Amino acid sequence: MRILFSATPAYGHILPLAPLMHAAGEAGHAVALTTSPGIRSKIGPELATELEFLTAGAMPMEFSEDAARRTGADPFHPSPELIGEIFGGSRVDLGGVDTIALASTWAPDLVVSEAFDAIGPMVAADRGIAWYRAGFGPATPTVLAEIERAAATRYHDAELNVAAPHGYLDPCPAPMQDPEWSSDVPVLPLRAQAHRRRRDMAVELRPSTTRPNPPHWSPWAPSSPIPRCSPRRWARSRATTST
Repeated sequence: MRILFSATPAYGHILPLAPLMHAAGEAGHAVALTTSPGIRSKIGPELATELEFLTAGAMPMEFSEDAARRTGADPFHPSPELIGEIFGGSRVDLGGVDTIALASTWAPDLVVSEAFDAIGPMVAADRGIAWYRAGFGPATPTVLAEIERAAATRYHDAELNVAAPHGYLDPCPAPMQDPEWSSDVPVLPLRAQAHRRRRDMAVELRPSTTRPNPPHWSPWAPSSPIPRCSPRRWARSRATTST
């Protein structure tokens, strides 16, 4: 299976997808990431060497300034409405068409789109394929609704019938999730994993001589035994589905 990941060009939006991309590659899938060319040189060394890049669109400063010009709002004090116009409006305006063209050549079978990304769903609609939405922390219902509102206008103008996601990949433990948020699609809990750099990357760390290492403790463990799925298990399930 060919899986295309789509993300806003920022570390906090791409790196949460890294465990999923790595697991998909290990499961034998072809994996690509579509994002802005402006971040490729910075994020590339952090990701798997076999990952392909489909680069198109603007960087955050450019599409944020575009949204601020159109709306007259202050990008340094953004309201949910402005955030919606930034991610669901200007970013789509400045990269949606080019991304669709690139994806048409790469021909994905499935799209995984991070929560603030409104371009991946366009690709899925154009290709007539399923897509998943992937969270990267507690959901923000008001902001997500504004992104969807702004994006809906672009989808209509592009004559794309964007279907609901096949599911929501949620790395946020239930006790930490926004209690006001509910999903209209099936939620697949994922076991949260920290980003790990590739093993071939040299990292220099200064030895600590001032205090001992703190005891191991994970704040991500849920308070109740909720079944959770690892990124590897999700990737294997997609391999089973595709055969």
